[in-house]
Amino acid sequence: MRWFSGLLGLALFGFHSALALPVQADAQPEGITTEQISDAFPERDPANAANWYGTSLYGWDGCDNIDKNIKGWLKEAYTDANKLVNYDGVRSGIKWDSAAALEYLGPSAFNKDQQAQIQAVFANVATVKNGASWWTPNWIRVRCDDPARRCSTRCPSAREDEDMDVVVAYARNPKDAGSKLPEISFCPQYYGLRSLGNAVAYGSGFTNPRMKNLLSNYEGRADVFLHELLHLDLAANSVNDNPNPHIRDLKIKFTYGDGPNQGKKSAWTKAYGPKLAKILARFQPISRVSKQTGYFVQRNDDNLVSFALANYVQNQIGSYPFLPVVYDKISDNPMVAGLQPPIANHFIIYAAHGNDPVSFDNFTTTDNGGTSVLSDGGDCSTIVQNGSGEDLEIGAPIPSDLYPQSYWDERQSWLKTIRSEYPPGTCKLAITEIQTCEPANSNLYALVTITNAGGKDVYVSPRSTHSPGQPINDAHPLSLEADGLTNPLVITGEHTNNYIQFAYGSTSWTSGTTGGTAHCSLKGDDWSSTGLSGCPTAAITRDFTCEFAC
Repeated sequence: MRWFSGLLGLALFGFHSALALPVQADAQPEGITTEQISDAFPERDPANAANWYGTSLYGWDGCDNIDKNIKGWLKEAYTDANKLVNYDGVRSGIKWDSAAALEYLGPSAFNKDQQAQIQAVFANVATVKNGASWWTPNWIRVRCDDPARRCSTRCPSAREDEDMDVVVAYARNPKDAGSKLPEISFCPQYYGLRSLGNAVAYGSGFTNPRMKNLLSNYEGRADVFLHELLHLDLAANSVNDNPNPHIRDLKIKFTYGDGPNQGKKSAWTKAYGPKLAKILARFQPISRVSKQTGYFVQRNDDNLVSFALANYVQNQIGSYPFLPVVYDKISDNPMVAGLQPPIANHFIIYAAHGNDPVSFDNFTTTDNGGTSVLSDGGDCSTIVQNGSGEDLEIGAPIPSDLYPQSYWDERQSWLKTIRSEYPPGTCKLAITEIQTCEPANSNLYALVTITNAGGKDVYVSPRSTHSPGQPINDAHPLSLEADGLTNPLVITGEHTNNYIQFAYGSTSWTSGTTGGTAHCSLKGDDWSSTGLSGCPTAAITRDFTCEFAC
């Protein structure tokens, strides 16, 4: 961690004067015991001015009762949270035309009035650390005893028909906590998250580009700790909104573009996680004529956290973690063939309607909002105080020409890495057809392996002791979807003419088709006997290899 002390910290990163009145080094803070001071982190010594000033954690209420390791984990997370903000490009010198700034803070034309305050928040939160903070000692109480009874026993996936408050950590300013000092409470689920070092090792360890470039794979204790710090007026320098606004978890609402809810509005959803943060920064608010996108971006916690985390990851791995991508299906098409799960989950697909609000395709809030370490996919961090009155509905997209051309060029280079995983060309199909002694309308099965144009197996039939393969009978053909396939591959076994029928989009062929862009060839014998235990007549098989343009 980069520490700033002495006159450098004094000159650049002082807290607001309302919070930063000089005190004597031997002063005893009101409400903090000598024992708590001796157990603070970073260390505090009232008799030694050299390590008295700065911002320390204290209290640790109930933490040892859960696990003796928790205090160490929280100290590490506090240090790691500072790493996310305490370097050039975040605490100072934000490059407003960088990909991270454009995608999480919005283009300059829509946040220019907020840029100075956004920068000031990062500069200020970077001083929440050991070292001089305008020569004032500051304190944040850490608790594991859930004083507000807000900890969730579990962290369920978001649902469209309800707005559940589920938390793994929460912050309270003094007026909310009923004390003179701010506090952050951590819930049991928090301790299962990764440390910053482990999160970077996990995310960067993927060879698959869509996993290595997915920002949520780098989330963990550090960004959740930073999320909670930003809620504290002490860290954001936002006492009474002077000079900076309070940072909340804003709620957004959007319109569905397809499916059973087409044309309907979603529930109000807290803008947690990179996906919803990018939506907030990419679109104009509806019915908020006097307030631009930057007004909301600077007030939503995860827009700031995602920007800091993306910058940190980019510095660590040497490339910007660009997923998820906000994708205009009209102007950007074709982007990645098929957009089948799981890659479709990394794209926010919307349809523009002139100056009217956009509608989102194949989009829900499930698994948005954070860390994939939890089985259901949400870190669920929040703040006790709700109802900021600054929630918004998603309107029209910000015009594309307000983003620099360098951004669009850079974006195309990212997408090439995704396309390379799903290259267009010829896919291969290996299929074993099996005929059993069952009635003719249900006696055909298949074992299938599909290999994409890059030579990667993208589908392999599951094996079962209860069935010789997957049914491919005429009444119930087999429909297969796989990463990199634009369309389902439909396989139908036919007794008439003794062939297998294949259909892929507008292309159709049979196991007897030997020429053209889609064709097959027989391997070995035509219906070799293998025998089938328990059947009075032996099952027979035959093998084909096929190729088709995918």
